[in-house]
Amino acid sequence: MRVKVRFYGVLYELLNIKEVNLELPDNSSLKTLVEAIDSKLNPNFSKTLLDEKGSIRGSYVILLNGSAVREEHIDNVKLNEGDVIAFLPTAVGGKRLRPCYTTKNY
Repeated sequence: MRVKVRFYGVLYELLNIKEVNLELPDNSSLKTLVEAIDSKLNPNFSKTLLDEKGSIRGSYVILLNGSAVREEHIDNVKLNEGDVIAFLPTAVGGKRLRPCYTTKNY
């Protein structure tokens, strides 16, 4: 089966790839996908994304067809033909901006 995989933030920087289509065996899990990314793109991907127990680190989010993966164990998340998986860092920090008002009086 073929899935589309997208990478954002530091994961994009790690792989230097924004999007890739990967061929996986039928009935693959999210764990199978991460292993495929390790073997085909960068062996440090899983070390960055997962903790020592194999769970998703709190600083990352995985979206499966636009919905956040809430399952702690990625081997329990099954993939289907045509799925779109996005790996991205959580949205934290950033510069606090002053509000900008463009009020006009008439």
